[in-house]
This record gives sequence, structure tokens and C-alpha cells, in this order.
Amino acid sequence: MPFLKSISYEVRGRRYEAIGFANLSGGYELRDDNMFKGTIAPKDITPIFENKTQPVCLFEGFMDFLSFLSMKEEVNNRCLVMNSVSNIGRSISYLNNHQVSSIRTFLDNDDAGRRAVLEFVKAGFKVEDMSVHYGNFKDLNEYHVSRVREQQKKLEKTPKTSNKPKQVKLKIR
Repeated sequence: MPFLKSISYEVRGRRYEAIGFANLSGGYELRDDNMFKGTIAPKDITPIFENKTQPVCLFEGFMDFLSFLSMKEEVNNRCLVMNSVSNIGRSISYLNNHQVSSIRTFLDNDDAGRRAVLEFVKAGFKVEDMSVHYGNFKDLNEYHVSRVREQQKKLEKTPKTSNKPKQVKLKIR
């Protein structure tokens, strides 16, 4: 996947491997297969598909963005990954500097996510809060993983007509 990079790093003499998601300032958001979440500084936002149209799809974290990509046949919008709700100010500045007026927020279903939506509204953006589509889940990624597991269970129960693996695509507007 072009958005991810394999990162090797060392902490107290021990080597680790993780996937890295680059940001605007050259830092990385890190995840590994043991649920580790970390950052290689500096922490910043990640704009993606800058040549696409508005509204900008805005994500709290890169796993939500990657879930969005796997749910869509084609992405027609610019995207911005905040990499943390602590980057609201940087996100607002970036959006203003790029003459963005309309955003779709794919933020977490928690107090921080709701406060972030209000901050974007206060900053003058037309905001469509997409979290209503995954309201019973922590975030878009958790929703997507749940739906994929449901689809896989259904596929396992149906009689096989071929040995060819099927890719599950879920759609969100």
C-alpha cells in the first residue's frame, strides 16, 4: 500500500518493526501487530489526494483512513488525516490555507471526537459528521472490521462453488 512504510527502530537496545504512516513534517505514526501505537516525531497532519474535490474527508487516525479506502470503490475527495485530535489547530490552518469550506468528519465516537466536530463548525466549515453511520462503534475502523468479520462468517456458511478467494467490499458514502 503506497501510504505505509516498514519502519525499523530501536528502544533501549531492542529492535522493533512497525508500519509507518508519514505526516507532513516527516514524522510517522506507528502501529505493529502487538497493538503498539506510537509516533516518530514530529507529530503532524497528513494531507492526501490534494488534487481531488471538496468536501475534504477528515479522519482522526490513519487506520480510519485505511478502512475508508478499503470500503470505497474509488475516492473522489481530498482527505486529511489529523493523526490525533490534538492536531485540530493545524488541521484548521491547513484547510483554511487551501480554501476548503466543506468537510466530512470521520472522527471517533467519544467526547474528543464530538468536541473536534464542534471546533470545525466554530471555525466556519460546513461539516457533515459521518460518525452517525458507525454510531455503535468506537470509530470507522472498528465498524469496518466488524462488518468484514460478519461478511466472512456469511461466506463461510455458504456452500463453496469455487476455490477462488473473494474480496469483501463495504460501501460508505
